[in-house]
Amino acid sequence: MTVSSRIVGLIGNSNNPISGMTIATVMSTCLIFLAVGWGGKAYEAMALVVGGMVCIAAANAGATSQDLKTGYLVGSTPKYQQAGVIYRRHRLCHRDRFYGKDAGYTEFGARRERHPPRHRQHV
Repeated sequence: MTVSSRIVGLIGNSNNPISGMTIATVMSTCLIFLAVGWGGKAYEAMALVVGGMVCIAAANAGATSQDLKTGYLVGSTPKYQQAGVIYRRHRLCHRDRFYGKDAGYTEFGARRERHPPRHRQHV
């Protein structure tokens, strides 16, 4: 996870090495299982589960690093960033409960158009 956080912090979220870390983890897990003598269908699934857990952890590490870096650049602190996330989730939860999920709101609070404008197709 340190690799993911470091690369995202230096280069950006588009260069998060999630797939490479997942493949390397699955391969090394399979090698370890073979060295120990674990084989069979049950251990194949276990190796994939380990790879999935590493994939999720790398994605979360990169996203958290990017959030903290952005907060630092705008002068925020992790405490206020977390308070903002909690406030936003609270507001979205109550908006959905009050209006219903089909009320036409996007994730960011803007109204979604019922019928998007149609564009002419060029022949």
